[in-house]
Amino acid sequence: MSYVTETGRNSPQVNYQDLYLYGSDAVLVIDEKRRVLALNPAAEAITGWQESEVAGKKECSKVFGCHGRDGVRLCRTACPGIEAMRTSVPVEHVECRITTRQGVHLDVEASFSPVPVAAASAAAIFVRGVAGSNRRNESFAQWAAEQELEKLKAQFLARVSHELRTPLTTMMAGSQLLARKELPAGKVQEIATMIEQQAKGMSKLVESLLELSRMVAGECAIKRTSVGVPALLRDMAGQFEAASPLHRLVVDCPVNLPRAAADRSRIRDVLEILLDNAIRYSPDGGTVTLAAERRRDLVCISVADEGVGIPRQNFGSVFSPFYRVEGAVSKKVKGAGVGLALCKYVVEMHGGRIWLDSEVGEGSVFYFTLPVARPGFAGMPEASH
Repeated sequence: MSYVTETGRNSPQVNYQDLYLYGSDAVLVIDEKRRVLALNPAAEAITGWQESEVAGKKECSKVFGCHGRDGVRLCRTACPGIEAMRTSVPVEHVECRITTRQGVHLDVEASFSPVPVAAASAAAIFVRGVAGSNRRNESFAQWAAEQELEKLKAQFLARVSHELRTPLTTMMAGSQLLARKELPAGKVQEIATMIEQQAKGMSKLVESLLELSRMVAGECAIKRTSVGVPALLRDMAGQFEAASPLHRLVVDCPVNLPRAAADRSRIRDVLEILLDNAIRYSPDGGTVTLAAERRRDLVCISVADEGVGIPRQNFGSVFSPFYRVEGAVSKKVKGAGVGLALCKYVVEMHGGRIWLDSEVGEGSVFYFTLPVARPGFAGMPEASH
């Protein structure tokens, strides 16, 4: 593997603290022992590793695993990063292949630049674009977006396959029993009811996926009306309390809360998803609180539970399609990771936002906002978003 060194004005000689300013570049910092010191967000996105998982813990070969055109790992021959540290001269335009955490091989162009870290030596690896004659000038951000799309497709197939396999197996077994054996009337009714329940669950999953697809494609419209939030929350609380005797549903709303300008049906869907999650992820029961308050020109609605909670590092991912937080309880709870993504789309269609706060072992609170209905507002349809 051969490479050249350059000392021109465009060489990326930067301070370690400036690492995160390179938003479109994936940047990884290593020390003289090839240990990873830092990753910026773009590098996290493309490698699949979080900085907290690798900084000071893993070698560069475990995160980037750079290979030359000849297929030989660079660190086994002449590592450009070590060369940059040794000579204090950047090594530019190295075409190499990196391997992501998921085992995907990516041909990239990288540069290696010495950076000061206290009294030690270190080098920053800048991945600036995708190598290859047809993609030489493609931005890393665009490339990363494409990789994220491929990842979503894979997650979609994995989640849907998993969620459909169990009900299909149950329904097939039940239908075979009905076809092959003479069963008592009571047993026939039990099996028929089970098949119906499984079919309804599959239908709900398919409808959620179709709805998510329509929202992503901008084919959904909302019809705003003037919605009384306290009455809506009481209605939802009554519905879920009757279905879950282990949980106590509480509604906390001020008497003078203004009405919201919202699509009542779609906001019911959001509340249904949040309440269903609150109950399923607090298997030991407890209190689920539906609250609302006015915040300037917005009505802020929240759903709080006393369940297992969500780690803080997962906050940014829970609203992504097909994402599920891993954990002992999650493995027992069915779901394709579609519900919270639907909530996000619906709330943002209304011009609001949705977020959460949570502590592991103490529970979660999901918040979302809706615009206040102005006096005299009767409602009107809106174009698709």
